[in-house]
Amino acid sequence: MTAPPHNHFIDVMLMLIACGLLSCGREPAAPPIPDATAPAGVTFTPETRGRVTLPKVATHPDSVARAHLDRAIAAAFLADGDVDTDYDLETNGRLAVVTRRTLTGTDEYATTVLSWLHLDLTTGAAWTLVDLIPDEQALRERLRTMVLERVVTEDLDPAVLTALDAPAVRLPFRAGRAALLVVLRAAARPGGTPGPAIETRLRVPWGELEGLVRKDGAFWRSFERRSLTRRALFERAGGAVTGYVSAFAGAVNERNFPAIGRFLQKDDHPNSFYRTQEKLLRHYEKKGIRLQLDGLRVLGLRDDPGGAGEYPVRAYAMETFTIDHRGRRTARFTWEYTLEYVPEEDRFTLTDIAKWEPGDGLLRAAGGGDSAGRGDSANPSEPKPPQEPKAAGDLKRKVIRLTFDDGPNARYTPGILDALLVHGYKATFFLLSPGMKPNVALLKRMMAEGHTLALHGATHDHRRLYRSGNDDAVLDSMEEANAALERLTGQRSYLCRVPYGTARNLSPNQLRLLRSRGYRVWDWNLDSCDSCKGASAARVAAHTIAELKRRKGELVVLMHDNTHTLQALPEILEFIKANAWDVEPISPDFPGRVFIERGI
Repeated sequence: MTAPPHNHFIDVMLMLIACGLLSCGREPAAPPIPDATAPAGVTFTPETRGRVTLPKVATHPDSVARAHLDRAIAAAFLADGDVDTDYDLETNGRLAVVTRRTLTGTDEYATTVLSWLHLDLTTGAAWTLVDLIPDEQALRERLRTMVLERVVTEDLDPAVLTALDAPAVRLPFRAGRAALLVVLRAAARPGGTPGPAIETRLRVPWGELEGLVRKDGAFWRSFERRSLTRRALFERAGGAVTGYVSAFAGAVNERNFPAIGRFLQKDDHPNSFYRTQEKLLRHYEKKGIRLQLDGLRVLGLRDDPGGAGEYPVRAYAMETFTIDHRGRRTARFTWEYTLEYVPEEDRFTLTDIAKWEPGDGLLRAAGGGDSAGRGDSANPSEPKPPQEPKAAGDLKRKVIRLTFDDGPNARYTPGILDALLVHGYKATFFLLSPGMKPNVALLKRMMAEGHTLALHGATHDHRRLYRSGNDDAVLDSMEEANAALERLTGQRSYLCRVPYGTARNLSPNQLRLLRSRGYRVWDWNLDSCDSCKGASAARVAAHTIAELKRRKGELVVLMHDNTHTLQALPEILEFIKANAWDVEPISPDFPGRVFIERGI
């Protein structure tokens, strides 16, 4: 009989309880392994907007190695043909990593497929996963064990296990400084049903691969790394949350942002967690608010497969504060923190925070009630991973902003407006100018019924907007659409959403240009998948309802003026109404919401 996969989450929870909020000593980090001697004088062609447009070796002391490198990179470009592809290039003088992002899907909806090339700059050879871990069978078994564990703790789709049937040499991977990132893509959807590919990004810390990695090989010696286990990484992540929360009250009372700023990932974007924490402290200072931390408990940690960075983690914490503002009161908060590992400093930084409402089972396992922070767990021998709330009553504190792209059109938009009118809900329509003139009556109806008119541009052409080399292309598209809107309705709009979203599309300069003209750029944080390959009304409704249950806070829902949304919308709106959630349009006065992905 095969033993069940080992549950590392339980190990971590037991460690947290035994150490008393992660106060136990850290496992010493192994120093980075010295890199192999680097060839001097290796340079590549310049990058454009941070992306390699045509990566070629500009100089190399060895003409044979240079030819190998050029052939390996050129082969990757040629394989893509006319498919929209972007490349990033990273090099440390010994190893070059080319990240390839390929857009797939329809003109209405695109998904990004990631793959990587690891190139030996000394010889020009392209390294494979087998060069790093020669025992393919042992690697597959290690990955299979980790996937099976996460099927239980993180609702991972077991269909990705079919990816492990292929030779390891074919698995897309990225050798990082903290972990090996492996992309597992299911060979096919269960039952052969159509739809988007099922995949997951599995990060395996180097410490979990002891005994498998070929440490005497040139590939392993070509980059620096931290050989930590998952447990050690979780300890550091929990310590970062504990340090931040413990310092928060003092930072508020002493008006000392650096006291918590050192725990945050510095990010100058106005909507970043770093900047919003600065604003929060200024708000507390203005209001004269003082705080006292009464209790803190880190309830659990888990990997974040969809996150960015070397090793992203989500941590779940329960905090109790005494708030002194026009009287004293005690308040308890439960938060979901997003963290990223910084290998250079061997620590985690906090990158985001969201309101989290734990299920009753987790609170019992963590010793809920007024004992938070004392470590007296009601059932410490059986800690449970964070559970998403199931009951509708747990989910009422949220605001839903329904947004519709690509309209107006006479075929679908009237029915969408009818469905919204039944419930009295107001939405935001991101409009394409080619549909405006034939549908002026729909624009006026939107305005009369209280919806917000916003811009999607004059074109949805990805190449024209992002790959033409013209940074003014997106701004010009919005200005053209705005002029059309003004001619037809007498009003302009400065709310906009760029086609395909900002992440991996809009360059920093394009974003600056839009903002310099007063445009407020909006992405989304909940995709209804109504334009996914294989979409249907039933799938759109089921997916959107499941995500509405799972998510908290402000939810900006992406939909399109198409047949799937038209058919699915009544069921979605009924579900929202049954849960008494707030539905609000985006106000023209709101700042934008931009969710730009960080590189892996």
